[in-house]
Amino acid sequence: MASPVSDDAFAQFALQHVLATPVQLEAARSHQAARAAAGEPLSLGEALVRTGAITAAQREAAEQRILARQQGGIKQLAHYRLLRKLGEGAMGSVYLAEDVESPGRKVALKVLPRRHAARGDLVKRFQREADAAGRLNHPRIARAFSFAEDQGWLFYVMEYCEGETLDVRLKRGEILRWEEAIRIAIQVAHGLKAAHDLGFVHRDIKPSNILVARDGSVKILDFGLAKNVEDLDSSFRTQSGILIGTPHYMSPEQAEGRRDLDGRADIYSLGASVYHCITGDTPYHGSTAAEVMGRHLSGILADPRRIQPDIPEDVARVVRRMMAREPKDRYRSCEELLGDLERLAAGDRLADAKPGRTFSSGAAGRAEAPIPSPSPSTLRSQGRREPAEPAPGQSLMRSLERKPKTAVLLAVGGATVFLLVLFVLFLTGGTPRSSGRPAPVPAASPDPVPAPVPVPPGPAPVSNPLRDLRESSARRQLDDLRALEQGGDTATDDLIRRFEGFVASYGDTEAGREARGILDRLKAHAAAPPPPPEPAAVARPATPADSDVVDPARWRDARDLLSGVDPAQDTVAGTWRRLDGGLVSNDAPRARIEIPYEPPEEYDVRMEFTQLSGGDSVALYLWKNGHRFRCMVGMNRRIIGFGLIDGKRSAQNPTGVPLPGGAMRIGHRYVLVVVVRNDRLEAWLDGERVVRWTPDYARFSIHADSDLRRDGVMGLYSYASSTHVHRVQVREVTGAGRFLRP
Repeated sequence: MASPVSDDAFAQFALQHVLATPVQLEAARSHQAARAAAGEPLSLGEALVRTGAITAAQREAAEQRILARQQGGIKQLAHYRLLRKLGEGAMGSVYLAEDVESPGRKVALKVLPRRHAARGDLVKRFQREADAAGRLNHPRIARAFSFAEDQGWLFYVMEYCEGETLDVRLKRGEILRWEEAIRIAIQVAHGLKAAHDLGFVHRDIKPSNILVARDGSVKILDFGLAKNVEDLDSSFRTQSGILIGTPHYMSPEQAEGRRDLDGRADIYSLGASVYHCITGDTPYHGSTAAEVMGRHLSGILADPRRIQPDIPEDVARVVRRMMAREPKDRYRSCEELLGDLERLAAGDRLADAKPGRTFSSGAAGRAEAPIPSPSPSTLRSQGRREPAEPAPGQSLMRSLERKPKTAVLLAVGGATVFLLVLFVLFLTGGTPRSSGRPAPVPAASPDPVPAPVPVPPGPAPVSNPLRDLRESSARRQLDDLRALEQGGDTATDDLIRRFEGFVASYGDTEAGREARGILDRLKAHAAAPPPPPEPAAVARPATPADSDVVDPARWRDARDLLSGVDPAQDTVAGTWRRLDGGLVSNDAPRARIEIPYEPPEEYDVRMEFTQLSGGDSVALYLWKNGHRFRCMVGMNRRIIGFGLIDGKRSAQNPTGVPLPGGAMRIGHRYVLVVVVRNDRLEAWLDGERVVRWTPDYARFSIHADSDLRRDGVMGLYSYASSTHVHRVQVREVTGAGRFLRP
């Protein structure tokens, strides 16, 4: 049954007004998932009605009040028109907004409640949150763009990411195939690695903070809880002392209230999220938050294969290691975790797969043994509760008996307060009712909200304490935009859109004024008449002789180029590492590595590669007649061609053609063959010739920000997409190439 409000909004309202308890909400969500699996999707409000928690009249009244609240309140801040509320938390509300100075540009605004604006400690924390989100500039992290003040409201502007969070799919009763879950985990791990490298720990990784776009790319949401591990003024608790994290995915050290967290806490939470995605069930259960946290401390983790027997043993091993109770037993870093995740994604066995290896994920001291397939009658019961688990409450107390006194106090106090916060977190907007049977919700007028105030055009002036933060944030982002423009990999229309958005947000800053000049230049370039067209590089039908170039038999004696690459010496940008004889890049923009080989006059190159995460292009650097150029696969995710030609990217020059089959496919193993001759240049993809061009190699160039260090050598490139290059081979046709190292 469709509902005019989201399930999350209804749940928040139900807790705020004591319309339902957390236990009743959990029961309703279980009923909702069961009905969705049976082909009858329900709203959370209707599920609460059917489970007897509320009446139909209460549901309708609650929906009316929620809609009234969403339609009232702030209408506009600076030049952002608020469209609807996306979510709400202790430190503010998040709104979907439209930039009135750039129609069609959608952003997310996080707004600090006015009642907090007078508290210096909360304002400082909000500023720190905005700055943290702005510093984490990574394709897998939703970014913050600007920080401002208007009408007495403090807010910051964030990237609005369209897509669906994993919790929405789980609430529909979906269970992800393990292959998809691993691909998502790879992207999340890349984002977390970037944050950890800067000293930030997310602390609340969970399915609702993992968004998947339609193209399969992933964004980590809500770095608002992130803590800089070097910031001694920042605590792992909120101002009221409440533990930070979500019980079903919280690491044991967070449940204990420990302050010395590091990136391994995020690895645990990511493991718990993957567990939920591939089994359809959370790792641990309990009727209260305290019970769930207690089981993270001392419960026995059910093997995911008992719930979903088709999960490979190696996948289960990786998840168990991610969720090891003791941090020392987990992956030491996201870098180490990515090694195993990428092996799984490539269909390879784990390098250290040894029978009998143990972890402290609940089955302490017991070796991992093959698990027999359970009978259908026992499969569900085994999957829904952990085997041999202590009675509710016992596991927490047994764990505490073994802890020092300080840890006992932290765990008990933190667990108790965490449970209470579920009832009081949102009570600032409503009045608690007496205990007993939930009272009817009157169809009253909306809760008091700030009255709309006319907003003058242009960004509102900010106070002096905020100006430096705003200027530094603008300067960082302008530097990023300039690097993007100079890299030569982004279409002009896309650059114009990005600079327009930046100017709209930062037009009153020094960096914003510089950006206006760049924007004017880009628009003038786009409006200039195009040069006379030249014949496109559409490949003519291949003859049998032509097709010999892709015959695997012709490559048996070809030279292997990757064996001579040393990532420690040859990496130019990003991170590259060895994996099963090949190389894997991280998803940094313009990740590059040199192949210390100088090709001959004429040659053929064959490269096998797999994109492990969504991003943009993969490229092979080539050299001919004193000029470097690239064969780009997946330019704008849909184009293959060569560039730069006369300064134009492959999407804009005569060699650019659509990829066979449409957009780049994550997880597909591509075979690219490039034919370099004096009189022709060809590109073959998966056995099909897609580009054939009569070249003038003097027309090729490459921008400095995308170049390699040494002239004459070949190389590899990936843009914002982790890529496994399995093999690169060369066939020398005319002349002889040479390796620069033995």
